[in-house]
Amino acid sequence: MKYFIVNILFLASYSILVSQDNWRLYPSNDSSNLITTHNDTVMNELNYSQKNGVVKIIKDARIDSVQKELSEKPSIIGWTVQILVSQQKEEIKNTKIKFLKAFPDQQLFDEYKTPNTYLYAGRFYDKITAYHFKNEISHLFQNTRVLKKTIDLPILPEKKIEKAPQGNNENENTGNTE
Repeated sequence: MKYFIVNILFLASYSILVSQDNWRLYPSNDSSNLITTHNDTVMNELNYSQKNGVVKIIKDARIDSVQKELSEKPSIIGWTVQILVSQQKEEIKNTKIKFLKAFPDQQLFDEYKTPNTYLYAGRFYDKITAYHFKNEISHLFQNTRVLKKTIDLPILPEKKIEKAPQGNNENENTGNTE
């Protein structure tokens, strides 16, 4: 039995050594072992003297309408004071009345984002002016806050250019000789 076990161990170790012969070596560089591939594509040279191509742009017509609308209503990033956030229309209405009685010259606008209505006052170009206004209204409205928001540019009144009356000036040479 001892002889049998020694023979099995000897055969196992021999088969391990033989099966892993040169396992750490890369394949040799002889051409007989390598499989070579050839590209049979034809290389064409670039010809830069051809006519220019045409690019066709396919787009939805709504893109142009949105772009036109945005160009008609220019806006900037500004500041506003948020007065109230509520879901009740009556509360929004009462706050609007209270604000307009106290500050009739300031702009007031609301924005509905489901499920709340946000009430904003004023459109300011800088943060400092918005905070001054917030402090001014703090005695009437608590829990106000200053927010950065996209605001529409104000509509400027057109300048009227007055033309000088056309008439004979004394300094002009009229061609009359005396």
